Amino acid sequence: MYQQFNNILVKNFINSHLNSDTKKLALKKSPFPDISMKELLIQIEGKQKAKEKIPSFFQNEDIFYPQSISMEQCSSEQTAEYKASLCSGIRLIDITGGFGVDTWLSSKKFRQVVYCEIEEDLVDIARHNFHALQVQNIVIQHGNGLDYLINQTKSFDWIYIDPSRRDRHNRKLYTLSDCKPDMVENLDLLFQYSNNIMLKTSPMLDIDKAVSDLKYVNEIHIVAVKNEVREVLYLLKKKCYESIIIMTVNILPDKIQSFSFSKDELQDVKATFSIPLEFLYEPNGAVMKSGAFNLISKRFNLFKLHKISHLYTSKYFVYDFPGRIFKIKEIMSYKPINNFSQANISVRNFPDTPDGVRKKLKISDGGDVFLFCTTLLNEKPALLWCEKIKV
Repeated sequence: MYQQFNNILVKNFINSHLNSDTKKLALKKSPFPDISMKELLIQIEGKQKAKEKIPSFFQNEDIFYPQSISMEQCSSEQTAEYKASLCSGIRLIDITGGFGVDTWLSSKKFRQVVYCEIEEDLVDIARHNFHALQVQNIVIQHGNGLDYLINQTKSFDWIYIDPSRRDRHNRKLYTLSDCKPDMVENLDLLFQYSNNIMLKTSPMLDIDKAVSDLKYVNEIHIVAVKNEVREVLYLLKKKCYESIIIMTVNILPDKIQSFSFSKDELQDVKATFSIPLEFLYEPNGAVMKSGAFNLISKRFNLFKLHKISHLYTSKYFVYDFPGRIFKIKEIMSYKPINNFSQANISVRNFPDTPDGVRKKLKISDGGDVFLFCTTLLNEKPALLWCEKIKV
C-alpha cells in the first residue's frame, strides 16, 4: 500500500488537489489502476487537515494519513508540543497511541517511548510514519495498552492516556467511566507501573466531576488554541495530596497566554464591580473554562461589569491580562445607531442574539469596531463601542 503511494505521480495528484472539492472529486474515476479514488481522497483530506493541525506532517511527503475520524480525534502539533513540555524522563508509554502525534513529540523528551494501539490499521500507519520522521526510539506494540502493561516487569516514568470518547455507534461520551479504557476503574493498575500519569480529556468533561473520580490529581492544564479550548489535561501523581494547580493556556500565533492558580484559591474569593471605565477585558477560552471568574477580578485588580457577564473593566491599563483587551470609546443604549455600519459583535448576558443585534442596528459583521452587548449593574442592556488594543 505505502509503496503505491510513494509514486511521484500519485504524490503530485494528491498535492494538486489539496484545494479541490473532495465531494466533486469523489464522483470521478481514479487515474491509477491500483489505487481507488476513495483511498486517494483519504490522503487528500488527511493532508488538508494536517496543513494547519500538524504542519510537520504536512511538510513531509512520505506521511500516510488514516481515516477522517482518526484525524479529527488526534492532537494538533501545538497541543502535542505543549503536552511534551510537561514531562520528561527515560521511559514513557502511550497506551492509546492512535495516529501517533503525541507519541512522536514525546519521543523527543524520553530515551524510549512505547506506542500501543489496538487498531491494526493505525499501528501500520504509525510504523510507516515514525520511519518517515526518522524516529528510532519508539517501540510499537499492536494490542491493548493495559494488557501490555500487565506483562511488564519494568516501570515507566510517565503513562500517557487519551481514552476513546466515542461509543460503537460513534456517539460522543462525556464521562470518564464511559470512555475506553475506563480510567476510573483502572487507575490503581496504572499506578503500579508509574508514579506519573497524564490524562487527556475533552473540554466538555466537567472538571470537578473528573477530580472527584480520579485519585491524586496534581495539576490540571486547560489548553486553548486561538481562544478555542481543545483539551483538558490531568496530571496525576501517586499519593499526591497537595492542592491542585490549575494552569490555563491559550496558544496564539505569536505568544502563549498563561494564567495559573491553586484550586483552593477559588474558595470564598469575591469579585468587585463597577460601571464600564476606560478599558474592557475579555478572558480567553481557557480561563473561562477554569471558572476563575472572581479570582481574575482579584488577581488583576479589575472590576466585573455584572456577576454573570464575565467581562471586566479598569481605569488603568493592565498589560498581562490573559485574554483580549479593548479601549472603551462609548457606552450606548440598545437602539439603532449611526456611528458605524459594520462591527464585530460579542454578546454576553444580553437579551438578544448576534444576528438579532445586527438586524436591529442595521449593521453588517466585521471591520475594526468591536461591539460588546451586555447587561450592566443596573440590570439594563448596553452596547460598549470598543477598539481592540494589540499587546
